[in-house]
Amino acid sequence: MVRTFLAIDLPDTQNEIIRRHQAQWKSLKADIRWVSPTNIHLTLKFLGEIEEIRTKDVIAACRDICSRNSAFSLALMGTGTFPGPKRPRVLWIGVGGETGHLYRLQRELELALEERGFPRDERAFSPHLTVGRLRSLHGSLRPIDIFIHDEINSPPFLVSELVVYKSLLFPRGPIYKAMARCPLIVK
Repeated sequence: MVRTFLAIDLPDTQNEIIRRHQAQWKSLKADIRWVSPTNIHLTLKFLGEIEEIRTKDVIAACRDICSRNSAFSLALMGTGTFPGPKRPRVLWIGVGGETGHLYRLQRELELALEERGFPRDERAFSPHLTVGRLRSLHGSLRPIDIFIHDEINSPPFLVSELVVYKSLLFPRGPIYKAMARCPLIVK
């Protein structure tokens, strides 16, 4: 079995912006487990544990969809929490830019994978980059308020590929390995 997901990687410039903001947030000393900037990505579909043989179907579907979709621009934009600010568990950075292209790509992937027998996500797609997870609220209310009001914005970056990842879980955190890179059409 292979823990599998589809994601968009961030360029180094965006990872550096996140790294700088995280350094400020970490100084607030809240009980938060921060995601390493090199592990931050925009997940389009989480498939969970699938049989290794089925990863070929996933990769084929992704390559097919990506071969018919153009590259587009996104930007880091804003912060928030799931499920909400009163009971935060996940801290995230949002995205802006050509989000219509992002939603269309995700919807096409969802349908193509459903046709291949993978269950459709029950929740609506909510594009975000998970940057931290709260372990407890102890001492975290002020830092969460500061996080939510952070004016994070970035210059646009080009999304030119989708990555099919496998996730290996370890006590220190997950390691993500690319199984396939599926290029979008760059004009």
